[in-house]
Amino acid sequence: MAAQIRAGSWMPPPKPDYRLAANPATFAELATDYYHRKRRKGLRPSSLTDMLNKLQAHLIPFFGDYPAAEIDEDLVEAYIEHKRQEQDRITAESIGRPVRYKSGRRIRLVEASTINTICTYSPGSSTAGCERG
Repeated sequence: MAAQIRAGSWMPPPKPDYRLAANPATFAELATDYYHRKRRKGLRPSSLTDMLNKLQAHLIPFFGDYPAAEIDEDLVEAYIEHKRQEQDRITAESIGRPVRYKSGRRIRLVEASTINTICTYSPGSSTAGCERG
């Protein structure tokens, strides 16, 4: 390859032309190609992980089976609305539910009056343990 470059005859490998394929490429196929291309180019591992997580959690579940040529403004708007409804549903489900540790044990929230009591009580001292700012 180095000799071809010096001689001026080297050509980069052709990029696949997905438009000419008998079965048009889906979003999932193109996203996978894109991820692997970035990986080969040496993108940082943390960036690759972030990209893969976003693709798998958000984009591929919605757009994955669509041929790339069918993804238009209307479909993107539908995706945005889908994500808004999904977020509203998550927020509505979480209201009024107790906060829990991963183990399932309930987290007891501390009231402001409890914090004030803890701050004013300081064993062995005649001064308050906390000051208000």
